[in-house]
Amino acid sequence: MVNISGYINTSYCPWHRHCMMNGGLLRHGRATDPPGRPVPQRETMVALPTKNRKPFGLVVTGEAETWQGVLEQIVGVDTLTTYPVTGDRELLNVVESGRVDAAVLDDEAGWVHDVLQLLRMIRRFDTVLPVVVVTTRRERRYLENALRLAAFSVVTKPLELEELLRQIQRMMERMDTILRNDPEQP
Repeated sequence: MVNISGYINTSYCPWHRHCMMNGGLLRHGRATDPPGRPVPQRETMVALPTKNRKPFGLVVTGEAETWQGVLEQIVGVDTLTTYPVTGDRELLNVVESGRVDAAVLDDEAGWVHDVLQLLRMIRRFDTVLPVVVVTTRRERRYLENALRLAAFSVVTKPLELEELLRQIQRMMERMDTILRNDPEQP
């Protein structure tokens, strides 16, 4: 089982010069706060894999691929393994193989099938895989179709690193909940 309490690796914080441990949680303030002024605190937490669980596998496409190295550095390679894919077939093979726990699909990847078609294909053999759809489209019908196909969430472009981290954290938390509630798991 994975003990998921968040997503930042405690050994590395690229944005803040003053980070501190407080009760097991990594606390972040903004480095730009003036000296002498209380620093607003925002809790970000740390994902802790256990011996019984492999790193969280994430398929990344399109714009999310550009964040791959940063994700692995911030989250940690022991906690997150990213799988960049170059085409529809490779995406479907990786998902069908069961190597991944979630996916981030970009609608501008330039593949044969669009994101909703790919999501429909994924749902044929994996009905619960969390899939974040990254899109420039904002039409109601498109968003409804994505949600009808059980997209985990729909994020509009440009894809910011913080939003991607937030989505990964939410997917990891969902996986943790599923594992805790599954009597089949050791």
